[in-house]
Amino acid sequence: MTYFGRAESITEISLFRGPLAKPVQSNCDLHATRFTGMVPVLTSKVDATLQQVEATTDDPSLVRSTIPPGAAWFYAERPRRSLPIQKRMFTPERKPTQLVQFAIGARVVPAIRDVVRLTQRFRGRTLRTLLHLLTDGAVKDWRDASHDLCERAALLTGKNADGNPLSTHTHAVFFVHAEQGKPVRLCVWRKYPFDTSELMAILAAADAPLPLGFKSDDWTLTLIPLDSLVPPPPALSGALHGSWETLTPFVPPRHVFNRQGKAKAENSVDAQVRTELENRGFNSENVEIRVEDAGWVKVHQAKGEKGGPSNMDKRGYNIKLAFASPMSGPLFLGASSHFGLGVFVPTGSHQ
Repeated sequence: MTYFGRAESITEISLFRGPLAKPVQSNCDLHATRFTGMVPVLTSKVDATLQQVEATTDDPSLVRSTIPPGAAWFYAERPRRSLPIQKRMFTPERKPTQLVQFAIGARVVPAIRDVVRLTQRFRGRTLRTLLHLLTDGAVKDWRDASHDLCERAALLTGKNADGNPLSTHTHAVFFVHAEQGKPVRLCVWRKYPFDTSELMAILAAADAPLPLGFKSDDWTLTLIPLDSLVPPPPALSGALHGSWETLTPFVPPRHVFNRQGKAKAENSVDAQVRTELENRGFNSENVEIRVEDAGWVKVHQAKGEKGGPSNMDKRGYNIKLAFASPMSGPLFLGASSHFGLGVFVPTGSHQ
């Protein structure tokens, strides 16, 4: 029956034949007098006739009636509701993947120099969601997580169980793909596939608009999950390319200039690019490097550093690399490279 008492109700009714195994226990009693806490219940009278029961509201003789004939108001206490039993959410197994992509929707998209504001906030939400999933909400802060739990999430957090940053550069990279100088996709990539819990955390982090402003600033953007059939961004090109260039500025990990503003020969941008290549397993000996100033950019600020004297605006550089023989990516180099800076793409692929 699609209608029984209320238009939006759906009721299943069947005729029972045979003796009852046990008497039916009513969940409330009807009273002719109303007391505190009782609610009115429209009930048919014992002597109601078949004609009265079958009457319809469009019957001319009933148009002015406030209640159907053969019915009367009685009163009953609401039965107590049993406490709901919280069922453990079923976690479907997902196909392992190294890349999750989101289309970026916003009235005002962050500039390339500010992409770290986007990536670090999405990463923070992802890690909080993962902690909630792994502990059923019992643990609220990663600082209170167990040693095993921190180790379990190391390839997503980028820190080992002791809280020290991983030096292998194998943990997740949060970066953007830009077209014509504007970010259009947020990407999360890792050398090793994400497991089911990590995938669920990444996808759930995009369920609500992501705030980018501060305090009362309502600047937000929307992240729309993209199908796995959407091709990877050029930064993850599996093809061999001889020339690569920065999509987002490269920020040297060490200071290029001393306190007097003079360049340090050992810390030149060229030298630091070569060191970064070597740290990631590339031979930099025969690589031609061209460096151009890209202005100031925002870099990632660790939670423990916020409010400190450190300046989070750093000088960035546009880099072009020409390898002696073609090689495949990805190339994420420099400071905040796991937050979307120092992203390299094949030359000309982002125009």
